[in-house]
Amino acid sequence: MPIASFSGLASGIDSSALITGLVGIARAPIARLQKAQSTLKIQAARVDDLSTKLSALGTAARALDTSDEVLSSKATSADDAIVKVSSGSGAAPGSYDIHITSLAQATRVYANPVAAKDQAGLFGAGTLSITIGTTTTDIDVTAADTLASVAGKINDAGIDATAGLFFDGSNWRLSVSGTDTGVTNAVTFGETPGLTLGLANPANVVQSAQDAVFSVDGFPVTNGSNTVTDAVNGVTLELVKASVGATKTAVRIQRDPAALETKVNTFVKAYNDIMAAIDAETPRNGTVKAGALAGDVTLRGVQSRLRNVIGAEVAGLSGNYKTLASVGISLDRAGTMSVNATKLSAAAAKDPAGVASLFGAQGSATGVMRTLDTTITSYVTAGTGLLSAKSRTVRDRANAYDSRIDGMELRLTKYEEGLKRQFASLERLISGMNSQSSQLSSVMGRG
Repeated sequence: MPIASFSGLASGIDSSALITGLVGIARAPIARLQKAQSTLKIQAARVDDLSTKLSALGTAARALDTSDEVLSSKATSADDAIVKVSSGSGAAPGSYDIHITSLAQATRVYANPVAAKDQAGLFGAGTLSITIGTTTTDIDVTAADTLASVAGKINDAGIDATAGLFFDGSNWRLSVSGTDTGVTNAVTFGETPGLTLGLANPANVVQSAQDAVFSVDGFPVTNGSNTVTDAVNGVTLELVKASVGATKTAVRIQRDPAALETKVNTFVKAYNDIMAAIDAETPRNGTVKAGALAGDVTLRGVQSRLRNVIGAEVAGLSGNYKTLASVGISLDRAGTMSVNATKLSAAAAKDPAGVASLFGAQGSATGVMRTLDTTITSYVTAGTGLLSAKSRTVRDRANAYDSRIDGMELRLTKYEEGLKRQFASLERLISGMNSQSSQLSSVMGRG
């Protein structure tokens, strides 16, 4: 029930202001706890942000920790209208002449024509058997089925074939097409006596399944698909159409220094981002205001370990490229990383295997990027990483304040209510005394 307040009508005391002041003084411990809690929440958020930036550096490092990733290649075709080409893991520089005799294709068959797609009884009844490779599926066709319902049954059978309807202006036909190309995916049909769809009639086959037939540098190749991934190691050939006559289409695989530079630039940016973020929290320059994590030992540990890995010589390597600086990736006096693209490109061209080993791994040598990724993982792995654990600990400490603050707020509310009751009683007491005083003065005046 609300407590009535007369704000000093009888006493002349501004009780509301006095209560507000007393409650404000009593609230000071709560404010201190709330400030401490807010500081911890800011610290946890900063740790999470640093973890995100450190994870980004790990992602950039993993994009450079294998030979295929460092020695990126690009593939080009002299005529994309004949054959398209792309390169991936394991692709080696080289050129190949492609001649396509025929493309792979899937089975396509039409049923006998009927007058209507939705009329039953036009093709009898029985069992339609559909064989794809070595798997046969039987479909029950009843006298109540229409051409449309048979198409639905085929599509619902879960096989690697689809059915559709075709209207030539006079009659309807059921069409069935194999999903996959190649002779091993050929679709054949069987119909029991009494069923007259005609899908088993060889005359209704408009396209037989066949393999792609082509040659690479004159060597004949067949493939069940027009997407060929196993003819040239690491290279995907997309056969588009048959070659014209004896014309051959040249495809070329070559190193892509621009791709390496792009990955290295991403790595450099990620490194500078995390180092700048740590510096912002714990600056050495006294003119710069420290962040919420000033003096944090874990952050300094992260920074120190990253610098050590970046600047270290990779043990077990031979040749001229044993440090990142030797291939143009260096730190200035302020600790900011930069890349000399010309030096990087020259190193990759001169000794591609050596550069790949510097970044990734070769034999007993563990490259910079793999070492760096291992280091980063020890900090950011959920649950066990040092930064992950720190974030959880700080957040738990912040959350622990909630119950204390709630309890203090409840006590403060009761304290405020008590003050209001006391001042209300005081006002009533003084009001009564004033009333008695007035009555006494009145009596004495009449006397």
